[in-house]
Amino acid sequence: MSGDIPAWSRASQAAGGWRNKSHMLDGTGPGGIGVDLSGGWYDAGDHLKLHLPLGVSASLLSYSVLTWEAAYRAAGQWDVAVRNLDWISSYYLKCHYQASDNPSANAFVAQASRGSLRTAREPQRGTARRSPA
Repeated sequence: MSGDIPAWSRASQAAGGWRNKSHMLDGTGPGGIGVDLSGGWYDAGDHLKLHLPLGVSASLLSYSVLTWEAAYRAAGQWDVAVRNLDWISSYYLKCHYQASDNPSANAFVAQASRGSLRTAREPQRGTARRSPA
């Protein structure tokens, strides 16, 4: 989880977890595009937020919640799943930073941060940059 980690997240330090806020300047930091891209989920154990695999994860979580609602509720995980879906949906809305009825005028960020960073996530400033299409 990236951004200002909410207290409901098991990763949050507020809940006895191990994470503090990270990549709060994604999109707005040096070399950024002037759009707040804090939030979202990291791709793996690195510092990237890759939005294609992130979309697959969100879709699978959505499908499982719709398919096995009773199991989520019985396990006490319904609220956690719904909050995570809200978290990632809100992040995706930020990533679609230029909306238009003209399809070619739309803009969506497909990757945030860099995979070459070799430090803990918390002190990083992270960015999202424009890339040639």
